[in-house]
Amino acid sequence: MKEDLFQQLLSGAKEMVLIENGELQPDPSRVHHHVVPDSDFELTKNRFKIAKNLKKK
Repeated sequence: MKEDLFQQLLSGAKEMVLIENGELQPDPSRVHHHVVPDSDFELTKNRFKIAKNLKKK
């Protein structure tokens, strides 16, 4: 790996640690949020759909 690329990687890792420790606040335009679905709810909902369809047959 080229030295400059390694330094960029190392700098990013150090920045990540600072952010995780609350020592650095990232620029809000670079923060992304992802909704994590409630898998238990989805699983239960799908089970009810399957059971309902089986009763119709």
